[in-house]
Amino acid sequence: MAGGPPADAPVVYLHVGGMKTGTSFLQSLLIENRDALTAEGVLFPGGEWGAQGRAVRDILQLALPSSSGTAAPDERLVGAWPRLRAEMLAHRGRASVVSMEFLSFATPEQARSVVDSLAPAPVEVILTVRDATRVLPAKWQE
Repeated sequence: MAGGPPADAPVVYLHVGGMKTGTSFLQSLLIENRDALTAEGVLFPGGEWGAQGRAVRDILQLALPSSSGTAAPDERLVGAWPRLRAEMLAHRGRASVVSMEFLSFATPEQARSVVDSLAPAPVEVILTVRDATRVLPAKWQE
């Protein structure tokens, strides 16, 4: 296909897990199995959940809560998405996986910006959901 991504461009999987849909469990599996994933050519960029969280907060412009409980700018966010993006685009394996529930907060324009920023890599979105009758009690218990 002319003008498409290079045939060998690794896929970027964006796992968008809504709150209380098992996202933390999946993230822990990804982190615990990072070496096995790497051996199979799958990158968990940033190396840890926090790096992905900061990167998604950066591109979506979501401030970190301050110690006072209010949202405040945080220097750790500046440039976090470009760093994660560069790592994914430099990866020559099969795929990269970003798993972050904050992606569920994206507006349509922000979602397009995230996907567009990853060009020329093909992007696949994985959405996890859960029955509302299970989400509400889980959120309440939290």
